[in-house]
Amino acid sequence: MTGATVEEMVVNYSSTNDARNDFEAELKNGGTVIERSDSTNVNYQRAVKVFGDANTQGASEIITLSDQQIQFVKAGALKYALRFEKSWLKF
Repeated sequence: MTGATVEEMVVNYSSTNDARNDFEAELKNGGTVIERSDSTNVNYQRAVKVFGDANTQGASEIITLSDQQIQFVKAGALKYALRFEKSWLKF
């Protein structure tokens, strides 16, 4: 990933309900959701958003809700965000 910038941010909440509400709000806050998990567990959800033209997949963001925490992975291109997420999940 030479030259690619990927940002990761984790936000912790005092309740799962607060985290879930902010997760839903983030999905409506600009960009196009191109993928969303259909998990039956409401406290674990994952969504992928792109900004600009969804076909060229410019800047992107992966948002993951896990209980009382939301993780954001942002990159200039979707492939970099996905690569980062995949490498991080190996640990």
